[in-house]
Amino acid sequence: MIDLRSLPIPVIGAPMAGGPSAPTLAAAVTLAGGLGMLAGGSIRADALAASVRAARDLLATAGAHDAPIGVNLFVPRIANVAERQIADLAAHVAAIDRYATHLAASALAARLGVGRADLGAFSTDDDEDWDAKLAFLETEPVQVVTFTFGLPDLAVFERLHAVGSAVGVMVTSRSDALAAAYAGADVVIAQGVRAGGHRSTWRVQEQPNADDTLVVVRSIAEVRHGPGHPRPVIVAAGGIDGPQRYSAARVAGADLVQVGTALLRADEAGTKPTVLRALTDSGLGETVTTRAFSGRFARAIRNEFTDCVGALAPAAYPEVNQLTGPLRAAAEAAGDVHGVSAYAGERWRAARAAPAAEILRELVGR
Repeated sequence: MIDLRSLPIPVIGAPMAGGPSAPTLAAAVTLAGGLGMLAGGSIRADALAASVRAARDLLATAGAHDAPIGVNLFVPRIANVAERQIADLAAHVAAIDRYATHLAASALAARLGVGRADLGAFSTDDDEDWDAKLAFLETEPVQVVTFTFGLPDLAVFERLHAVGSAVGVMVTSRSDALAAAYAGADVVIAQGVRAGGHRSTWRVQEQPNADDTLVVVRSIAEVRHGPGHPRPVIVAAGGIDGPQRYSAARVAGADLVQVGTALLRADEAGTKPTVLRALTDSGLGETVTTRAFSGRFARAIRNEFTDCVGALAPAAYPEVNQLTGPLRAAAEAAGDVHGVSAYAGERWRAARAAPAAEILRELVGR
């Protein structure tokens, strides 16, 4: 099993769903000495398999046949031991339907030509090919598999450990870190409030805390698998935007850091053109934490979408994500920065266009 503490550059490229963490970026991060991650959330098993194989081909072409690669999966409601199932299905569906009505009536939808019938169909029991993804990762193992949005059953840890994969879990609190460690997590990713993208609360209804990454790291620095066991690898995620924050995270107790926003404009990233435009648009001024795009809290650049319906979005993932997909796609196609989900951390303006290797070296002060 891989020892992440031995990476030449102690940086993990955050698995950013929706395009940024393309195979080209994952391979570039790994070739630079870090760990490249592929985003397996919100895609199907065949797409995940294609991404893993593409990244491996890129590494092989570079002569790095055995170089490490990782995959992140979203834990679906049905597989999350920390999440209650839907208590009142009728009320749940009604809340999503009301949100759809608000979306369709918005000025944004009218401008993009998206009506109620154009919004995405949603399913309350979609597990995003969970079983098929796990089966693929058993058949074609990667060095690291991490989980976001919850804690899988112990059997999942055992299956992945059996094929030599290290297993990581993203947490936002000490209590979740303890649970992850006792479940057998080899890696605990401590996410703070400044992180871009989805907050990894384990329950969709949960209000994420406002703790900085360094606070979360310090709170879990001595977490153990159990009495007499070594502590898992601790990774600091959120607001790691330069050498100062990198050093502070290491001093706080992190073995590695995970960076996403800093890589959004990397030459090798697959960030969509309209999101790239949003990252440099002087008319967009801050980030907000919102359920507007997916039904789960996520930090994104504030725009018309977040302003007009953000307060109305129900706690419903993946249903809201499915519902808003066509509207976000229409905005991307139209080049409309006010309709895309531009997930980014608080200091997104510090992200710059450069090769990933250069960005990582600068981050760690080399």
